[in-house]
Amino acid sequence: PRGPRLMLRLLCERPHHRTIKSLIVSKFNGISLECRGWALGDGKKWLWDENPQQLEETAVPPVGFTKSEIFLKKNVSGELPVAFLSTGETVFECNSVARLVARLGEKNIQLYGTNAIQSSMIDSWLDYVKTLEHTGTPYLYHSFNYKLDSATVEAAEKFVHNWFSSVDSFLCQDGGRQFLVAECITLADIVTCCTIVLYADVGKGLHIEEQYPAVAKYLTHKLNMPQFDDLVDLRNFLSRRESPPWLT
Repeated sequence: PRGPRLMLRLLCERPHHRTIKSLIVSKFNGISLECRGWALGDGKKWLWDENPQQLEETAVPPVGFTKSEIFLKKNVSGELPVAFLSTGETVFECNSVARLVARLGEKNIQLYGTNAIQSSMIDSWLDYVKTLEHTGTPYLYHSFNYKLDSATVEAAEKFVHNWFSSVDSFLCQDGGRQFLVAECITLADIVTCCTIVLYADVGKGLHIEEQYPAVAKYLTHKLNMPQFDDLVDLRNFLSRRESPPWLT
């Protein structure tokens, strides 16, 4: 039987690293996504809802966003992306949405592993990437010249370099790895690459080609896959930005 229809609502325009995770998965397994969203920075001009609507100019709040009661009832995080299913169920948080898309298309390609052990190994990487996204965020702010406490920036920078060093060492094992789990592309690779691109492209003082060559080789290998074209677009987009759009 066919799985439920998946509709993914986006906060900002593509490319966006949180949304790209699911888009890449869908390009590998053929699952159709209905993506709805708005231009980057225009989130306050829209009603956040399962069926989003643009607000009248007089209804646009000076700060914050307008989120419907049903949106917050179904999505306790209040953030995007979020997947609304035709069954009435909701999946929120970007990695969970990507897991859902991977599971729906597992008959075509098993991106979430071939057994319970592989799935858990993939989860390990998804959790490890989350530590970079959370703890390393001040480092990204600092890279765009945001004024932050120096101790906070130093701690974040140290964490980022330790994180990249550990992944670089892992990729050097067994004569060099191209994939994080098994011998083929999995959700672990997709989610990891979508996050490390941010640091590789905008991190102040981070030069992965010189400092972490195994990570650089690993990332290049994935960016050369046609399914990662949205991530290539993100890199081009970031190169034209002077402020971090995904942090606002």
